[in-house]
Amino acid sequence: MFQPRRDFGRTVIVLAAALSMCALMLVASVVAQEAPRDTGSLIKPPTIKPPTARSQTTNGRTSTSSRRRKRRARRTRASIASRRAAATPRQAKGVIVDSADNMPHAAPPASTTTTLPRSMRPVSGGVLNGRALILPPPVYPPVAKAANAAGTVTVRVLIDENGKIAEAKAIYGPKLLRKAAEDAAREARFAPTQLSGQPVSVTGVITYTFVVPQ
Repeated sequence: MFQPRRDFGRTVIVLAAALSMCALMLVASVVAQEAPRDTGSLIKPPTIKPPTARSQTTNGRTSTSSRRRKRRARRTRASIASRRAAATPRQAKGVIVDSADNMPHAAPPASTTTTLPRSMRPVSGGVLNGRALILPPPVYPPVAKAANAAGTVTVRVLIDENGKIAEAKAIYGPKLLRKAAEDAAREARFAPTQLSGQPVSVTGVITYTFVVPQ
C-alpha cells in the first residue's frame, strides 16, 4: 500500500539531487568564466612601461640642446678672446699691426736708457768752480797762442760719488781752447756729495777764461 509513495519520494530526492548538481555546475561554470578576470586583476604584477618614442625623442632633444649650449659657450669665449686680441696691438719682428686699420707700422726703438733709482740719479750743481777742492788751470795751447785765440770755455762735467770727474765735455767757447779746458777739468777734485745720507753724483759746469799771453 505504501510502495508508490516510497518510489515517488526517491524520485523526488533523485530529481532534487540532479537539480542541485546542475545548479552547482552552472554556478561553477559562471565562476570559472569570471574568476580568471578577477583573479588576474588581483594578482597581476605592476608593469614598468618602457620609454616610449616620445620620451626618447625628448631625451635626444635634451642632449642636443645641451651640446648646442656648450658650443655656444665655446664660441662666446672664442669671440671674447678674439676681440681682446684685436684690441691689443700685435708686435712681431719690429712691426706693430694696429687693430684700427690693420696697417703695419714701424715699432718704436727699444729705449736703451736705464731708469736709475732716485738715490743714484745725479743732482744738478750749477757752476762748480767755487766748490772745487782742486781746480788746476788749463794749459794754453801753442796753436791757440799763434792764432791769438782767447775767451771763456764752458765744460760740462759729471762728478762721481767720490768727488772725481767721471766725464768732461766742452759745450761753449773757442774750438782751439776746448781740448785744453777739458783736460784741466778732468784733473779737478770735489768733496763727495750726499743726499739724505746717500752719496750721489753731481752734474754741473766749470768755466775757464783764456787770455792771450804777452
